[in-house]
Amino acid sequence: MNNKNKGILLILISSLFGAITLTLIKLGGNIPVYEKSFLRNVCTIMISFYALKKANDNAFGKKGSRKILILRAICGTLSVWTSYYAISHMIIANATVLTKLSPIITIVFASIFLKERIKNIHIVAFIIAFVGVIFVVNPTGGHYDILPSLMAIGSAFLAAGVATCLRFLRGKESANTIVFFYAFVSMISSVPLMLIHFKIPTISEFLILLLSGLSSTVTQFSITKAYKYAKASEISIYNYSSIIFITILGYLVWGTIPSEGSFLGYILIVIGAIIIFLIKNKE
Repeated sequence: MNNKNKGILLILISSLFGAITLTLIKLGGNIPVYEKSFLRNVCTIMISFYALKKANDNAFGKKGSRKILILRAICGTLSVWTSYYAISHMIIANATVLTKLSPIITIVFASIFLKERIKNIHIVAFIIAFVGVIFVVNPTGGHYDILPSLMAIGSAFLAAGVATCLRFLRGKESANTIVFFYAFVSMISSVPLMLIHFKIPTISEFLILLLSGLSSTVTQFSITKAYKYAKASEISIYNYSSIIFITILGYLVWGTIPSEGSFLGYILIVIGAIIIFLIKNKE
């Protein structure tokens, strides 16, 4: 198996375990999102700390990178909180698709903060994806509150912020440092809110949330390894396989089937992402 195929396989594994993580988070019951985030990060911190020490990497990064590491951690934490709220209050497949707008939004952020040029074809991709969002959210359908949809879209914006930070940190910090720093900041920032809104989980909820932490750790490390084997421009589009996985899991666990309009929205959002992917790949 060549390196590109290894990268694709790892991206698919990451997408599958990402879908499993979200399913477990939704199964975690009415536990506050901060508490879910805390329990998820416990596993990530332990495993990433072991990897950090084994590779002899700096846990808190270089002085020149620390501000961006902090910004990445804050954006990542808020992205997780908003996405957890969204999947807890709407069809999980719809929430997942809306968070997948982040690669398209990243182009805008890269233009603003990294001075990368936006082309006309980018604008076409934005418009197609925006129409897809309208179909998924269906603001006039009355199927659910608009707030969870806005939270999912907000999560996509925050995830785009994460991607922009990671592009800046590329070559400056190791993956072990980035993963550990994020998990550490995310867990610490969850504590005050978790204590205010603390709810004692049942044994089953506690075990489910710990499993979500293990699943999330597999997701993070598999996607990190994937980009070591192949360029993002070659394999990132396979991240969208998570839409298939989460739709299947949503049907198997809750028996939910997205509407025809939602499926059309999925297609349009993915088309927008494919256009961005092809442009980046060509470049």
